[in-house]
Amino acid sequence: MSQITYRKLVRDKVPEYILQDGKKAVTKRLDDDELYEDALREKLTEEMDEVLIASEADELQAELADLFEVAYAYARCYRISPEDIETTRLAKLNERGGFEQRLFLEKVDDAGDK
Repeated sequence: MSQITYRKLVRDKVPEYILQDGKKAVTKRLDDDELYEDALREKLTEEMDEVLIASEADELQAELADLFEVAYAYARCYRISPEDIETTRLAKLNERGGFEQRLFLEKVDDAGDK
């Protein structure tokens, strides 16, 4: 019998899918807030890496959805809702703009240097 060790945070229904495949998942609940936050930070990195290597639009959409789900879970640790995030996103968009113009800042010269 082979065994694969993962030691990572997974979605709630993953153990059910593993069981449907005729395998057994060994899990534990991360009741310690600090351990859970650490696991979420690791998961954020994992999901970001998957976003960055996605090569097709459908794959990118799925990976971004995963990234957002983990980001929302992390935000809930601090009692921040998706709606709170969207409100802040829109305020920053209004104040500082978005990325539509694709501006790339090369440098800033001191006004006194001419």
